Amino acid sequence: MTTEQRKQLASNIVSGLPGANDKWAVHDVQMLLATYDQIDVEKLRGNLVDFLELVTPLAAEMCINLCCHPDDPPFSVLGLPRILSTVEDYEKIMLAVDIAQNGITLCTGSMGVLPNVDFVKFIKGWGHRIHFVHLRNTQREASSETSMFSFVESEHLDGDTDMVAVVDGLLAEEKRRKTEGRKDWEIPMRSDHGQEILDDIGRSSLPGYPLIGRLRGLAELRGIMAALDSKHRIDWLVKWVDRFNSIRLFTKIFAAVIRSRYSSSYVTENPSVRETGPNGQLTTGEFCRLSIRLS
Repeated sequence: MTTEQRKQLASNIVSGLPGANDKWAVHDVQMLLATYDQIDVEKLRGNLVDFLELVTPLAAEMCINLCCHPDDPPFSVLGLPRILSTVEDYEKIMLAVDIAQNGITLCTGSMGVLPNVDFVKFIKGWGHRIHFVHLRNTQREASSETSMFSFVESEHLDGDTDMVAVVDGLLAEEKRRKTEGRKDWEIPMRSDHGQEILDDIGRSSLPGYPLIGRLRGLAELRGIMAALDSKHRIDWLVKWVDRFNSIRLFTKIFAAVIRSRYSSSYVTENPSVRETGPNGQLTTGEFCRLSIRLS
């Protein structure tokens, strides 16, 4: 690489780090990384648990929900330890500080970079602790033999995450909370990241946060929610129609059994009866009178 290319690469790396609104030099980054020399995954996780044990009880008293965003990306960068990259990572933190206000920021883009992440199962298991949702989609560019994957931002309805299934699971969790009587039944969600389109191109904005691209993602997500809401209403109606039809069928079968069991013997034992059908069965009127007598 040429000297200019090296400078550009270093600039790209520094500008892509959290807190990069400050102007950092490579030396500054190296000094900050050195502060983690004695901190591994277990030490960092322990520090987070210690912090949460102190602040979460107070948050509970003040009715404030806390939630932590997953690692982005969900693998080590520059040798730094990662403690919130997988479902198992979140389970450890949730169980270590098992207070409702200690919660999760579900970011489908960050966690979705790793393969085999079952968001529907995650929501069913830990949905009651999800306090914020970033609906974002990413696409892995190629398979990897390690835990590190090259990926790009994708459209909200494309990518590696089944966004429809995720939204459906979140709406089900909201419904469960509302039925339970939780005041925080409505989960805050946002369309996170987006692709530059139309006037976004050439406009000065933070990478990944174009105005029109994010509005497009928001419109698509709201469309999913509206469609799922209509589907659930139709499913509810169909369920009750099926129940009604089942009751009608049971009533018909029960009536047929009663007629078959009692009508012939009644006619035989009461030869004076004349109100019978063509096969000797009781007519509806006589059956009703018989039912009253039998009851």
